Amino acid sequence: MKKTIFLLFAFVIAFSLNSCSSDDDSSSASSGDKIVGTWKFTGEMINGNFEPDITDECDEELLIFSANNTGKIIDKYCDDVDDVYPFTWEKTGDSPFNYVIVDSETGQETPGIIVFSSDFKKFTAYNSEQDMIDEDFGTVYEKQ
Repeated sequence: MKKTIFLLFAFVIAFSLNSCSSDDDSSSASSGDKIVGTWKFTGEMINGNFEPDITDECDEELLIFSANNTGKIIDKYCDDVDDVYPFTWEKTGDSPFNYVIVDSETGQETPGIIVFSSDFKKFTAYNSEQDMIDEDFGTVYEKQ
């Protein structure tokens, strides 16, 4: 389950971030700017329906995206032992939805697609374009 969530997180991160060069206009926010920050797992999209996270309140999963294209997934547990998974991310194409997340420990690359809510306070990460179109399965995160 954690690897599945990690892969979905990687997709989300990759999808939402844009690479920025030093000549970018800082007055205009890119999708990369919008992904930077801390995001909390809130549930899953299954067959087009949102299923809220039903784990204990003290258990939570956080995705942290940094502006320098690094990040980490933190799985917090009620027993106070946290699992931390560092990664790097980059945008891989002209589409704002396609990205690659690279597991910093294993080097495994995970492509994915992220779809932001209209207010950019939530996003859903999908493993594939078909999952996004069909809304078969995606993980939902909310900005903290």
